[in-house]
Amino acid sequence: MIPKNVREMFGLSGGQRLIVLTDDKEGIALVPANVFEENMKHAMEYASVKPEE
Repeated sequence: MIPKNVREMFGLSGGQRLIVLTDDKEGIALVPANVFEENMKHAMEYASVKPEE
């Protein structure tokens, strides 16, 4: 559970889904699931675009 004062500091709400990203050198990041999913959707759309010849 994330303490209320921390949720308020980062604009999170109770019950909100978070994605946990980790890196050995950079540490841990918590990203709201809706933000992560939207960014992944855009990345997948970009990846499927074929370059013009």
